Amino acid sequence: TVTVYSPVGTGKHAWGVVIVESLSDRGLSRQDMDLLASLSTAVEIICGQSALASLVEAQQRRSDALAAITADLSSQLEVPALMQLLVKRSLPMFQADRAAVWRNVGGHMNVDASENLSGDYVEAVHAMTNPPIAMMAAMAGRATVIDVATDRRLGPIRAAMEKEGFQSFALAPLTADGETIGLLAVYHDRPHTWSAQDLELIEALGTQAGIALRNAKNYQLMATWAAQLQSIQQLGSRL
Repeated sequence: TVTVYSPVGTGKHAWGVVIVESLSDRGLSRQDMDLLASLSTAVEIICGQSALASLVEAQQRRSDALAAITADLSSQLEVPALMQLLVKRSLPMFQADRAAVWRNVGGHMNVDASENLSGDYVEAVHAMTNPPIAMMAAMAGRATVIDVATDRRLGPIRAAMEKEGFQSFALAPLTADGETIGLLAVYHDRPHTWSAQDLELIEALGTQAGIALRNAKNYQLMATWAAQLQSIQQLGSRL
């Protein structure tokens, strides 16, 4: 019996192998070897097409999910409810175990909405002045992924994170009109790999959520002004 191995892929990028056993002691002829090489190439093409189809399908799912959550956020005009909705919808979108919306108020991080974060952890973050990770994410204007065990930028807050039990988290700025008005944080208790497409998705979500949040605040402000104007008009009619 003669066993022949034909690589699937080219050069150093070979990722698989086709194995053929010949029951004849004479082995395979040149025509057989050419046929085997063609078979390996066909396997590579088929797998490549399948991977591309999966990538396109995954991208479509991301686009659909972003469109759905954007529509839901845009229809919500109560700021607290909007933030809670953002947190709840972020969990399944990024297969996360926890999520929160943070804002920098006077150099301290306040949580406006959260899921599955303990009060002790929220208080530990709030007690810090200008947390470096949050500041960098806000200044960079893009998503930042942090590994709790290895990221040296965490400083003393690492102990609180390890106690809380998550292994990594991502921060995405909530932006509107070029201004960062908050941070969306999603946390994973187990190792999690962020693809470039996932990072693009959470950045896009941060932008859409920031716009929805700004619109909701403007709506509440106009509603307050309208109520004040009505009170003034009612007072004037009595005079």
